Amino acid sequence: MIFNELNFINRYKFANTNNVEVFIKECQDKLIPLKGERENLYRVLKKESNLSNKTIIQAKIDLLTEKINDLHSKIRISKRCTGRIVMLHVQYSERKKRIKELDKKDIRSKNQRIR
Repeated sequence: MIFNELNFINRYKFANTNNVEVFIKECQDKLIPLKGERENLYRVLKKESNLSNKTIIQAKIDLLTEKINDLHSKIRISKRCTGRIVMLHVQYSERKKRIKELDKKDIRSKNQRIR
């Protein structure tokens, strides 16, 4: 999962979490018309009696569904990436703080030995 997230971040050249959140919003905005178009095609499909036309309409529905699923997938992985970036930032800050504390203890220890 981490490998997929790193590839995803690299593929879309995200520099920070703001870029990821903008990407999520863009994907969500693209979903609205796609879902609307698919709903309209479902209505047309129900009314259509010609088998050939039904097949064409169903193919269009299937294509829209693929696009919708792809966008949902991108949104999910983007949200995971954002969460992981925040988590890693917190862990990094905590480790940095611990290293500073250890360095201070080490300096105190050395000062006490010198005296």
